[in-house]
Amino acid sequence: GSYMREDGSQVLLVTGGYSAASGLLLSVTEILTPDSTAWTRASPLPSALTGIKCVTLGNTLYAAGGYDGRYEAEILEWRDEDQEWVKQGTLQNTRGYHYMSTI
Repeated sequence: GSYMREDGSQVLLVTGGYSAASGLLLSVTEILTPDSTAWTRASPLPSALTGIKCVTLGNTLYAAGGYDGRYEAEILEWRDEDQEWVKQGTLQNTRGYHYMSTI
């Protein structure tokens, strides 16, 4: 996903996933800023997930669902100023590998 910082710079964020090299699910969060030439590690997800999806709404980045051996229903908010994920709610149904979009 992506979002804008207060200074107007766009930040790209990637989180979770699956490592083909190790065969493990990932909890890693990495960000890329315009003034950086490499991805930087940030606070990880609360648990390792693949199939988690992100969307930006009102310049706030949310992640929802995912799979860690079972499908999940958590909705997480990324707080850039604190560099952390905060639980914001729960989906009515568990899901992973889904799509999210703003309308």
